[in-house]
Amino acid sequence: MRLVIGRLLGKRYEILERIGGGGMAVVYRARCTYLNRTVAIKVLRPQFTTDEEFVRRFRREAEAAASLSHPNIVSVYDVGQEDGTHYIVMEYVAGRTLKDLIRARGPLTMERALRIAAEICEALACAHANRLIHRDIKPHNILLTTDGRVKVTDFGIARAVTAAPITHDGIVVGSVHYFSPEQARGGVIGERSDLYALGVVLYEMVTGRVPFDGETAVAVAMQHVEALIPAPSSFNRAIPEWAEEVIYRALAKDPRDRYQKAEAMLAAIRACQRRVSGEFGGPGDASGDGPGDAGGPGGPGGAGGGRMSAGGRGGRLRRVILLALGLAAAAVVLGVGVGRFLAWMNVPTVTVPDVVGLNIRAAEQRLHEAELGWVVAAERNEPSAPANQVMAQDPRAGEVVRRNRQISLTISLGPKLVSGGVPDVTNMDLRNAKVALQSAGLKVGDIDYVESDEVPQDYVVSQNPRAGTEVAEGTAVDLDVSAGPAPGTLPDFRGLPLADVEAQLAALQLEAGQIIQQASSLPPGTVIDQVPAPGTSVGIGTPVDLVVSRGEGGGPTTTLLIVVPKDGLPRRVVRVEVSDDLGPHDVYKEYRLAGDRFTLDITWTGSSALVRVYIDETIASENVVR
Repeated sequence: MRLVIGRLLGKRYEILERIGGGGMAVVYRARCTYLNRTVAIKVLRPQFTTDEEFVRRFRREAEAAASLSHPNIVSVYDVGQEDGTHYIVMEYVAGRTLKDLIRARGPLTMERALRIAAEICEALACAHANRLIHRDIKPHNILLTTDGRVKVTDFGIARAVTAAPITHDGIVVGSVHYFSPEQARGGVIGERSDLYALGVVLYEMVTGRVPFDGETAVAVAMQHVEALIPAPSSFNRAIPEWAEEVIYRALAKDPRDRYQKAEAMLAAIRACQRRVSGEFGGPGDASGDGPGDAGGPGGPGGAGGGRMSAGGRGGRLRRVILLALGLAAAAVVLGVGVGRFLAWMNVPTVTVPDVVGLNIRAAEQRLHEAELGWVVAAERNEPSAPANQVMAQDPRAGEVVRRNRQISLTISLGPKLVSGGVPDVTNMDLRNAKVALQSAGLKVGDIDYVESDEVPQDYVVSQNPRAGTEVAEGTAVDLDVSAGPAPGTLPDFRGLPLADVEAQLAALQLEAGQIIQQASSLPPGTVIDQVPAPGTSVGIGTPVDLVVSRGEGGGPTTTLLIVVPKDGLPRRVVRVEVSDDLGPHDVYKEYRLAGDRFTLDITWTGSSALVRVYIDETIASENVVR
């Protein structure tokens, strides 16, 4: 069934717009006509509806997510199937992803990063308590509501802890930048794998980057297994040591060295939150004692004094005593004043620390420790500096100033936001969409081609971030571009003459690929095998390789057709092992690109041999040749 805008799915859900999609499903915004509320509907892609394994996995997502009830987990309302279309109805979350926030703002404040990590950890604790592992924790799957709440979504590859591992034609489950070492090695994935991924997310929140990156997925995966983690503080000096310790423990290579439970990691995060909330206080005010009150002496004179002339001894003695007292008082006042003046002149000096590049909270802490105050002198937009980062200071680092001096700081407001938000480029042809984004000061991000019956080929189906989203200039906008209608199903050509098969391929607008001859008891020119296999969904112009009989024959050599799966990592290790009279030995081992098709002549010793083809050390095929 084709979903078009305005279509009523399940006689209840009115499709409003497409809002996203992944390799397995497409997500639409819809309205529940029964309850008159907005919902999100995840629909399994049509090419997977005939694959029982994918359908089982898709339904398992609904059952797994529906069993969870937590304020930090996206709620599942309904699950259904109509005319071969399998769908899940979920809570619609208005907001943006954590990945969008990091792209727009760069490193988050320690307080905000810890709060988001704590809510993700609470969601994982709930899932793990229900024997469910998410397996794909990453910022793209963390939604932030308009009121700041965290919502974990996409349990599409979650599975029960006791269930068998999920495999399907080499599909790699999860995102390689957030892989745990055991996930990169193809080992057992458990609760601690989710906590490792959360450690990567926390690392990215406080530094603005992932710990490992590379040109290929294989290179990134190997770093998770072997490389040392770059210190977060080397990218953001505002990160305290105790916060780094939480990240280091979550990212331990050995699962036994990590937090064993989500509750344990949550307790560590909560402890960090308490330290952040109580650690930073404003600089104290220094105040000295005020001057003391001074009273003037009373006027001379006495009642009922004896008679004495001005020149008498009594008068002179009184004047001498009063003069002495006055001089003593003046000396005291002068001494106190001089002491206070000298104390003011001798205020201790301190060296101004370097706070450029620090978050304002970290700069405040460093200045407070140096017994200095601070004031924001200016604020400005800066593309290369995240919001609240110190860009300049006056006096400069290393200068000697008096204690309690106010240091003037220039603070970044972060990158300048695009006026009017991200432009709407959906239903534009790709060329004009690129021009519109670049004219708005944005970059063109990843371009993925998706099948669409409604949108013409090479026109934009959807975009991320969505139209109207507030983002910084230079933000990359990912595009889903129509690859045209869904492909057809490849017929079974085996047993037919080559000439008839070539005629059918031309009628189906498919191309004849490699023609490989092989000894067989079938008549010469008869098709023995084909690649892709019968029943595979193919698009117009897809090449079809054919193995054709050359009649009876034999000998110690055969031609092997090897097809490298398209799904999974972009480069795969292909190894061919022959076991004959000489014992098992490799005859081929190389990296090949995903989707490669090539032939290999195999020679063996003896009357027969066992030929095994390995893709990344997993047996892809096994044949006995004679």
